Amino acid sequence: MMMQEQRFNILLAKYIAKELDSDGINEFFELINTGLYDNLINDYILEELKAKKVSDVHIPVHVSHEIMRKIAESEKFSKSSIQVSFRKYKLLPYLAAASILFIVAVAFILFHDRSSKPEFASIIPKTNIINQHNNTLKPIDCYLPDSSLVTLQSGSSIHYTYDYKNKKREVYLEGNAGFDVNKNKNMPFYVYCGSVVTKVLGTKFIVKGQNVSNVAIEVKSGKVQVYENKKMLVDSNKVIPPVLLFPNQRVAYQEEVKQLDVTLVDTPSLIVKHDNYISESNVPVGFVFEKTKLSDVVKQLQQHYAIDIVLENDALNNCVFTGDVTEQDLYTKLKIICLTIDANFQINGTKILITGIGCK
Repeated sequence: MMMQEQRFNILLAKYIAKELDSDGINEFFELINTGLYDNLINDYILEELKAKKVSDVHIPVHVSHEIMRKIAESEKFSKSSIQVSFRKYKLLPYLAAASILFIVAVAFILFHDRSSKPEFASIIPKTNIINQHNNTLKPIDCYLPDSSLVTLQSGSSIHYTYDYKNKKREVYLEGNAGFDVNKNKNMPFYVYCGSVVTKVLGTKFIVKGQNVSNVAIEVKSGKVQVYENKKMLVDSNKVIPPVLLFPNQRVAYQEEVKQLDVTLVDTPSLIVKHDNYISESNVPVGFVFEKTKLSDVVKQLQQHYAIDIVLENDALNNCVFTGDVTEQDLYTKLKIICLTIDANFQINGTKILITGIGCK
């Protein structure tokens, strides 16, 4: 039992330091689920609270002392009064008897590496700002001063201002919204959401920002540039390179791993090209094939979805497909096609790879 406790303490320390790999995380949560180590977790919290300097907690000194006094004197500070529940990448203590201020202090300990990270609200301008919030259960349309359309999802808010002197349009988003931006090459459009910024000239896209650390952007028309917001970073000198998104592409930002992962959207839309501009299309397209070579089938799919589809080997070019897949979405089309030629497909970043032996 002693060896198991030592192992748990090692895993706990590494978890707090974010040094566990996937195998270590799985082992850690399996031990937690047994319920045998709640006292060790409670002891860890108490020791960390004692070790912290009062000035570190960013709350009034007299309040900090009162927290420590209540913790020290509490007869209920035990396994019976604290039930610790873990979620992957989060540690959240639920206290039945302790002061709510104790929760604040514990949260500070467990997330001390984020303490210097600015709150998103702090970067929203306080003057000449217009605020709109969707208190309904349905999406609402908000028209900006330049007639750009924002479809604001339930529970979400936008804050916007127009700096004509600096020739920019800026919107601060909390939550989820769709944007249909009017073109104006002289006034670029910026959407600030959590720790990322989306810059556009004129396009249609969706921003999903349920929290400041995890934000996703999906492009419907045109193109956008996505990059980290230096004002929201603890170390603004460590910025990852920006990414450029086109229709049917999405990027997911994960602050914990410092990545902008670009891939395809869950349901690609039909697109149409206007010179150098690519946009979502509402015009139906027929996908009816009669003994058509796979290379020609792929060419037509690429043309109407603006997605690169790669064949693993030349023998796949010899395969033919017959069928009507007009009504299916892109991925269902590919499943049906691959099924008839004994092949498979997989998504690699912003490309689709079709694999298989091929045909003679």
